[in-house]
Amino acid sequence: MALVLLRFPEAPAEFRRGVAETLREEQTHALLYIRRMEACGVTFGSRPVNSFFWRAVSSMQTPVDYVAGLSLTFEQANLDYSRHFARVFQQCGDHATARILDKIYHDEISHVGYGLQWFRHWKSPKRSDWASYESQLALPLSPSRAKGIGVFNREGRLSAGLSEEFVDELEVYARSKGRTPHVHYFNPQA
Repeated sequence: MALVLLRFPEAPAEFRRGVAETLREEQTHALLYIRRMEACGVTFGSRPVNSFFWRAVSSMQTPVDYVAGLSLTFEQANLDYSRHFARVFQQCGDHATARILDKIYHDEISHVGYGLQWFRHWKSPKRSDWASYESQLALPLSPSRAKGIGVFNREGRLSAGLSEEFVDELEVYARSKGRTPHVHYFNPQA
């Protein structure tokens, strides 16, 4: 998000203020995670992390690339991930972590809504949100990345302002996330 502020100084001031506010909230999320990790005996940086997220968004060429890739893809997927893992931690009796994930879930609704507002501002009014979104994403991103694991969270997406049509299209969207597929088949001749 800081890269967005640096890369697009000519973007509308209101957009940049919103990015800065989202950045502040994401830093709060990181601090919540770090404190919870420490309480569980895990030192920040002691576990390897994947750089996919950074590689996928760092090449953005326009502010609309940012809102499509980050807000409407990664943050939208977190509507599923945060709910799924909050349930898992709740079931394990780790109510502190579940509360953190619940807070993050509610913040992500507003982050998706913020991105959607600007996406609609910049996209062609002649095209649907879904058609514009799908065509805006560049590999390795696809709408598949906007879905997490567990139950597809329709309610959170609608709360963020996505249309029923958009949510329906995403729910049934099925393409590779870019990984090499594992193909299994039955060969009765073997």
